[in-house]
Amino acid sequence: MQLKNLYFYLFLMVILLFSKGCSGHKLPYKTASIKHLTPIEISKQKSGLELVDCIYVINLDERPEKWKRMNALFTERGLKANRVSAINGWNLSTAVQKELTGHYPMHLLPGEIGCLLSHLSVIKNALDNDFDLIWIMEDDVDFHEDVQQIPQLLKELFEIDPDWDTFYTDIDTKNHTGNYVPSLDVDFRPDQQNLPLQSLTDRFVINKNIMKIGQRFGNYSYLVTRKGMKKIWDYFSHVYLWSAYDIDLHYIPSIREYSTTREIVSIWIDSHISDTSIPILPIIIKPTVER
Repeated sequence: MQLKNLYFYLFLMVILLFSKGCSGHKLPYKTASIKHLTPIEISKQKSGLELVDCIYVINLDERPEKWKRMNALFTERGLKANRVSAINGWNLSTAVQKELTGHYPMHLLPGEIGCLLSHLSVIKNALDNDFDLIWIMEDDVDFHEDVQQIPQLLKELFEIDPDWDTFYTDIDTKNHTGNYVPSLDVDFRPDQQNLPLQSLTDRFVINKNIMKIGQRFGNYSYLVTRKGMKKIWDYFSHVYLWSAYDIDLHYIPSIREYSTTREIVSIWIDSHISDTSIPILPIIIKPTVER
């Protein structure tokens, strides 16, 4: 390990010890989250990328046009992705939502619950398949640079921190005008120990390709190691749901998160359909009327 990486590794140990090591509120028993996952069938074992065991794409059955677009993007780049039938949270009964949130007041939109359970379903499937490294995407991403550089970035990251958990393929999420939307606030549980905001918002640029992050919005494109999968599964299977997946994920004790310093795969800003914030309606194509 290079000397500069050793210094960073020691710095990281101190940060983890005094910040995220005590965060999160876990229960001594498994919660209802594990009862409401979606089954996943892996049809494409080889991802087309070195080091990456499997690529998952979360897509609602009600959005076939999004999967069609994504599948075309993968085919163009020689990638093999497995479609995951997303959980439509808007179809969950009030009773199920209350079961999932437990003793907390209702704080999540149904769509956010479905999104969280969909990601958790992927994590469980990857663990069951003994995958070491996976790439999880949602169906509203865009490709900005050659994805074949990702294996080299992963090798760099393993040199920097052999125990990393998650690696995001862009800097931050963006709004529909293309401006970055940084995560500058927190949403701790009522019974959770609060952390200093700065410990989550600070970022540490390691080199021209990689930076250490504490939190961000958006889990539309991220890679997860087996160690990271175990942390995510252990956490969400032992908590009642409180906040959105892309918020609560960062409160997992001792999670080690990184991102690229540029956009490789990022949010598709031309997608104007939010399936988490509004109820899902089928897209109706009106027949052409001959005149």
